[in-house]
Amino acid sequence: TQAIDQLRAEKGYDLFVVYVRSFDGAQPEEWANRTVQLSQFGRTDVLLAVATQDRAYYVSYAQDFPLDQQSTDAIADKDVEPRLVANDW
Repeated sequence: TQAIDQLRAEKGYDLFVVYVRSFDGAQPEEWANRTVQLSQFGRTDVLLAVATQDRAYYVSYAQDFPLDQQSTDAIADKDVEPRLVANDW
């Protein structure tokens, strides 16, 4: 929670994290993007959706998000995936 608050204060990004058991047969990208659409996320909102039983995740954000794809992929590779692999929810 502290890291999310710091991200909001320093960068103006709102990170929302949701943990579910399963994406119920949907592809992670499809599930997360649909959730973002239904929740009416804005340009600086980010969703990290994690299905613990499926062992899958997806990070969804607007096409005009301030960071480029390479930067967000690097964050996922360095900070997200290692923790999920270690069951560090």
